Amino acid sequence: FTQEAKSDNERFLASIHYTGNIRNNNVISNDFNGIAGIELRYNIISSGKLNFQAGLGVDFFKSRDNYVIESLKNTFMINPNIGVELKATNKFRPFLNVGITFFKITNEFNILNSINDPSDPAFSKNYNGFSINPGFRVLLTKQMYFQTDYKYIPVEKNFNIHLINVGFGCKF
Repeated sequence: FTQEAKSDNERFLASIHYTGNIRNNNVISNDFNGIAGIELRYNIISSGKLNFQAGLGVDFFKSRDNYVIESLKNTFMINPNIGVELKATNKFRPFLNVGITFFKITNEFNILNSINDPSDPAFSKNYNGFSINPGFRVLLTKQMYFQTDYKYIPVEKNFNIHLINVGFGCKF
């Protein structure tokens, strides 16, 4: 592998990013701060102006601890996805990913609420959903890039999660 000449179509992409949680009056936006995330991508097919990719994103959310009676644990959001990247120019790469998001919220034990039961449905709740993720990458060098994207996750009727990610990554 080290003896092979590098091409412009490196197969793997890895990035770290800040996860911005847009406030829109639901349990995710009111009770959690987006902190950071990582994303790993693999170019399945590189064809002319398009890269078809599969990826996995993991984002960390810190509880805001707004409640006196119950407290929510910090949590992770896991997002396996597939997408397509357009090689618009040598430096600019817009993309669109779609996937499934797994997001679970769990209450912590609190003295004021001493009857928490892990088998109780109120103890934890899943906010899983389909995700749509448009964004773009700007290549800074052949291996380094800046990336920003928006993630929309419709969970239930009139309950949506909106995230903005900004970060840096590398191709290899």
